[in-house]
Amino acid sequence: MTRKPLIGLNADFRAAARSTPAFAYIASGYFQAIIDAGGIPVLVPPQADEESVARILDAVEGFLFIGGGDLDPRNDGFMLHPSVHPM
Repeated sequence: MTRKPLIGLNADFRAAARSTPAFAYIASGYFQAIIDAGGIPVLVPPQADEESVARILDAVEGFLFIGGGDLDPRNDGFMLHPSVHPM
């Protein structure tokens, strides 16, 4: 029997708004697709601690980036365009 691979998935983040607290979420289709393909989804909440992220990446066999807010182009030396909504 083969061992099912652990596949990480990043969770999307929504900031607090009025009376709604901040929260992280993922649409069920993403993790269901991994289950249907024979993997085990591992949900990863947003976090800035690089050591923790590195440990998670060492533990999983793959990673599915689900999308969400735009990556900040200034991290790569580009200007921030008004159409960009950073994570």
